[in-house]
Amino acid sequence: MSYTIPLSQGQAEMFSATGLIPCPFCGSVELSRVQYRFESGEITPLMFQCEGCAATGPVAETEEELRSKWDARVSIGRPS
Repeated sequence: MSYTIPLSQGQAEMFSATGLIPCPFCGSVELSRVQYRFESGEITPLMFQCEGCAATGPVAETEEELRSKWDARVSIGRPS
């Protein structure tokens, strides 16, 4: 069994605009693309950060890979 968090009207409109599914933890559709550059010049892989709950992940090397990984999460069954 899997379960789906219903989208509010605002979430549905944002989903239509971004094409990304909501955060699995809080349901927010407000996401920031995050990447860090260290003083050494090293750059971290891309990741999304939820503006609602600050959850981060997944990591990816390209924007396309990041969007694909975000939307490819596994549905978790909920006990009845």
